[in-house]
Amino acid sequence: MSIEFTVWGSPIAQPRQRHRVIQAHGKVFAHNYTPKRDPVNQWKSDVRTTAVKAWDDYHNISNNHPLWDGPVWLQIWFYLPRPASRSRKKDSDGSIPCPVKPDAENLAKSVMDALSGIIYVDDRQIYELVIRKYFHEKDGRPRAEIKMGVA
Repeated sequence: MSIEFTVWGSPIAQPRQRHRVIQAHGKVFAHNYTPKRDPVNQWKSDVRTTAVKAWDDYHNISNNHPLWDGPVWLQIWFYLPRPASRSRKKDSDGSIPCPVKPDAENLAKSVMDALSGIIYVDDRQIYELVIRKYFHEKDGRPRAEIKMGVA
């Protein structure tokens, strides 16, 4: 059982959490958060919206379908914006490996967080993760191609 879909747009990596100390009811708490205006929030929203549509199409129904609760494998191919320095005539027309920032695992973390509660219960269920990071093709667009399934 597997599902696959493409999220169009420039993939955004999960940033480091911000921290602040809160005092309430005589106790001190540490509060970790991602700022509301961080671009990763829009990217996660796009991932969730696309995933919900793919999930509904997969089940041929709307809502009320159970989330995967067993081991999940996940493959994500990220296609980042191609820099002008890689768009010369002598450069490959196809996608080319991307050895620069953002880190692949931070890109994957934003997707895994977005899919929690949409396709699977929690991202701790992921037992196999394959990540590839490319600059998109000369005639292509930035995107993330996601394929996942249960064991």
